[in-house]
Amino acid sequence: MASSDLFTVKITGVSGHGAYPHSIGCDPILAASNCVMAIQSIITRQIDALDSVVISICQMHGGTAKNIIPETVEFSGTVRCQNKNTRNTMEKRIYDVIQGVASAYNCKAELDYYYGVPPLVNSPKVTQIVRKSAEKIVGPMKVKDIEVPAMGSEDFAKYLEVVPTGVFARLGISYPDRSIPIFHNDFFVFPEEVLPYGTALFVQFILDVNQ
Repeated sequence: MASSDLFTVKITGVSGHGAYPHSIGCDPILAASNCVMAIQSIITRQIDALDSVVISICQMHGGTAKNIIPETVEFSGTVRCQNKNTRNTMEKRIYDVIQGVASAYNCKAELDYYYGVPPLVNSPKVTQIVRKSAEKIVGPMKVKDIEVPAMGSEDFAKYLEVVPTGVFARLGISYPDRSIPIFHNDFFVFPEEVLPYGTALFVQFILDVNQ
């Protein structure tokens, strides 16, 4: 799974009347809007197409009235990376882009960047042990490999920075006859009868790894 980092950009210009934008010459809404567009070009023009990276702007705030150009605009988002080396370059890439764009509109830009969880990388050796443990519980036909890395994040990656090796396994919770709303949804309800299988996997893994 991917790393998860957060950032907030603050663009500062000069407040003024919406009827006379030429009198201030530094519209932070225009600058912020172009910053959002330019940040996406990091993915398409600075990162290898085979290197999985996602930048999503998820919040944007600015202004108090329909006819007043505000002094500041803020927008926030998330950066997801599969590669640790690429992750370590993203803060500077975003900083350079917003500085250049803001300067073009006579505005100032500030970046607040927060490093969250790192990429989650499973140990191939431990993965095989867990797979065999799961097969003993539910049978080999019900144990599946997730072939495509996910761009979602998981704080279990923090444990893997401390312990020598580990693996993150998922417990299937689908109903056979109906769909379940995706996570982060207030209608998400799963069948609790699957929980004993998760407990059994932990126990079986301990038995197998200590043989």
